[in-house]
Amino acid sequence: MCQIDKIYYIESIDKRTYIYTKDNTLEVSYRLYELESELTRNFFRAAKAMIINIRKIKSVKSEINGRMTAELLNGEQVIIARSYVKELKRKARNLTCKKQKLFFIKRL
Repeated sequence: MCQIDKIYYIESIDKRTYIYTKDNTLEVSYRLYELESELTRNFFRAAKAMIINIRKIKSVKSEINGRMTAELLNGEQVIIARSYVKELKRKARNLTCKKQKLFFIKRL
């Protein structure tokens, strides 16, 4: 595995689970829910098949359909499903690190 703070997000595709870091993609034999229970409070479920490290989010933009698009520090963009937006907002309010601020961009 890799250090938890190096993980950008974890995704499940076709019953396979992948961990994405800045430079690597690792396939692991765990299910998403198994990893979710082991991760720190810096992670949240962003979709049925994705968990994101909130500390790796650079900005978040609202979409018309209620979803959000998050731009990660490595430039990747990931979708946050409508049903998980409330959890993201709750986690963003509770960030204890004063260095990182999450920028919410409203769609016009």
